[in-house]
Amino acid sequence: MASVAITAPANAGPRVKSGGNRAALNWIGLSLVWLFVIGLVLPVESSVMVGDLRLSPYRMVLILAALPVLYRFLTGQAHGMIWPDALMLAHTLWAVAALFVTHGDLAVEPAGIYALEAAIPYFLARTYIRSAADFEAFARVMAVLIALLIPWAAYESITHDILRNPPVVYPPRWGLMRAYGPFEHPILYGTFCAAMFGIIFFALKDRVSASSRIMRGGAVLAATFFSLSAGPLTALVAQIGLAGWNWVLKNVRYRWLILAGMFAGAWGIVSLLSTRTPIHVFIWYFTFDRGTSYMRILIWEYGSANVAAHPVFGLGMGDWARPEWMPPSVDNFWLVTAMRYGVPAVAFLLLAMLWMCFQVGRNKKLEDQHARNCRLGWMFSLIGLIVAGSTVHYWNATFCLFMFLLGAGAWMTRPAPATTRQAAAMTQHLPAYHKLMRDRTKTATAGAAAE
Repeated sequence: MASVAITAPANAGPRVKSGGNRAALNWIGLSLVWLFVIGLVLPVESSVMVGDLRLSPYRMVLILAALPVLYRFLTGQAHGMIWPDALMLAHTLWAVAALFVTHGDLAVEPAGIYALEAAIPYFLARTYIRSAADFEAFARVMAVLIALLIPWAAYESITHDILRNPPVVYPPRWGLMRAYGPFEHPILYGTFCAAMFGIIFFALKDRVSASSRIMRGGAVLAATFFSLSAGPLTALVAQIGLAGWNWVLKNVRYRWLILAGMFAGAWGIVSLLSTRTPIHVFIWYFTFDRGTSYMRILIWEYGSANVAAHPVFGLGMGDWARPEWMPPSVDNFWLVTAMRYGVPAVAFLLLAMLWMCFQVGRNKKLEDQHARNCRLGWMFSLIGLIVAGSTVHYWNATFCLFMFLLGAGAWMTRPAPATTRQAAAMTQHLPAYHKLMRDRTKTATAGAAAE
């Protein structure tokens, strides 16, 4: 595994008495981050049952991390609160309240699990991913984990031998089985891998060789392919398209405004000229077969009707109204969130994401090019997840990764800490300083020889 750089806390003061304690707490927190990330790719069979409660490895880590993370955040050790923090708390509290409104005392377990998986991954990243070095370390670890998943996925896909015992095995596509890996569903496995393309490809730019970077990006592509799922592949296409647009128009200042205008124009044209809504058109063309497309359109229509009938607190974990012949699953993260917890819950989450993207995008005080590369990678990955969420429902490990990625971008909303800026400024002058010292040494040596 490549070496991982981890920065010390930016706000660690010079006091000797507290410095050791802060460093120890920081290392404990960072260890929890890496245990959490590794726990995401451990199979569900490694879970421990406590009564009816399933404690997967990543859930156990989140339970251990909850108090240290919240303490660190509430005591101001995460550069203070930003609006997405409040919106994420509002989202979590509203979802918990909605479950109690719809289920009463029976909501204790699902509400606790949702709060654990929605809030703690966000604040874990929020408090411990605090610099470009931390973000790069995360990208390196994820690149290794995804590469390790490829042999597993390739074996399942090519041999048609699913190594675990999932409740449903889907028919082959293109002569290949849809790989599960350690996840509960091929679409979760594919989304988990696809979500990391932008971050791995851009956070490691100029940190590793071009060939190594291309190989790591290619590993993400290969890992995602074996899921044979439209949603993850759509997320990949979105990220690659954004990267290509950025590269082709890198000298155009308003390239993102141009792209947004083109998207808005396309939306308007489809709305005016098509008998279907833009959402229907997107669902129709971004699935592998027309039967699936038609079913997803029906799910959107009936699901939206359920949201309209229960807009405030949703339906909870109960069943939703639909024709008897329709399956109960809903392949749309945004729709499921509104159906279960009400419109305010999905609104708080979307506002947190939009505010974070807006602030990260407009921050002109990131300290160096590496940080700006991290920004591109983070935004491309997040946009990929937003797009894929219209055809994929995120749950368990993939949902936790989604929340973690959202929190991992918070450090880019603020200017670089003074210590980081000073270090960067000093680093810029080091080559000139070294040249000066070499010249002085050569002069002194020549003078001694002449004497």
